[in-house]
Amino acid sequence: MPHQIANESDLTKVEDRRGKCFELTGIFIMNHPEWNLVHAANTDYMFKTGISRVYAWVEKEDAAFDDITNSYDRLVYDVVFDREYQAWIFYAMYGIISCHSSNYRRRHKIPEPILVRYTGKQALRHIKSTLTYGPWDEQIKMHIDVLVDKK
Repeated sequence: MPHQIANESDLTKVEDRRGKCFELTGIFIMNHPEWNLVHAANTDYMFKTGISRVYAWVEKEDAAFDDITNSYDRLVYDVVFDREYQAWIFYAMYGIISCHSSNYRRRHKIPEPILVRYTGKQALRHIKSTLTYGPWDEQIKMHIDVLVDKK
């Protein structure tokens, strides 16, 4: 169930931020196409709870200085909560970096997290051609459908 764009005025009327990650990141990318858009499905969470968890955020390459590695890392901006993170911290918090080894995942049939990255230009093309904020990837759409079916 892609998140539809109803009309141009709806792009500025997102009052309730929770549950609006696709809309909010889409609006953000429309105003900041130099960022990358990421859509993801957290399969660890689904394995543990039986509930699908999908999310969208934006990233910028080499924008966050990491004191631990003394180098630059991707900056993640979580548009829903209006917070910035170094990518590795955000990925650990969200569960994109799995605590399970590859062998454990295979043995227990836990799929890898699904992560789809779009450049700003790619995201804008998808928004324009589909008139939705996403998700556009079939695997992530499937996880959205699981969420909708559980309601």
